[in-house]
Amino acid sequence: IGLVGLNGHGKSTLFYASTAVVYVLPAVVGIFWGAPMVSRELDAGTSRLVWTQSITRTRWLATKLGTAGAAAAAVGLFGLALTWWCGPIDDAVAKGYRSTGLFGQPRLWPAQFGARGIMPIGMTVLALVIGVALGLVIRRALPAMAATLVLVVAVQVVMPMAVQAHLLPMKETT
Repeated sequence: IGLVGLNGHGKSTLFYASTAVVYVLPAVVGIFWGAPMVSRELDAGTSRLVWTQSITRTRWLATKLGTAGAAAAAVGLFGLALTWWCGPIDDAVAKGYRSTGLFGQPRLWPAQFGARGIMPIGMTVLALVIGVALGLVIRRALPAMAATLVLVVAVQVVMPMAVQAHLLPMKETT
């Protein structure tokens, strides 16, 4: 795997920390960018001023979502970098090498499912949309942020358990 200057303990710490960051960042985007995006305007009463200016509501929302979409892309790049870095680990696990902890699990295992491949991009966009939608429905920033946290964490817990079983190859026994 070879990162210069990192021993085995440092690599495992980097692996676990990076995996945790990839799980936390989508929720952060949804909570701090998605939920207050519209609800802050509605809560403060500035929506009338903002939405009656020379730019259309659609353009205003597209600009806001575009900025937050850049954050989703950054989270996605971090997730893809983690996937690339873990490539040799995944190859070793696929060849039958077993280790303790997350190192010995396939990349489609529930604990790693949301942190690999394009899942961080999709989860970040989903968290952003959940935050914006809850902000529009609840119309208050702080309760929308709390509801976004609960819903995004629920999706991150349930999604791998519900989807993962359908993605792993079937075992044939003769």
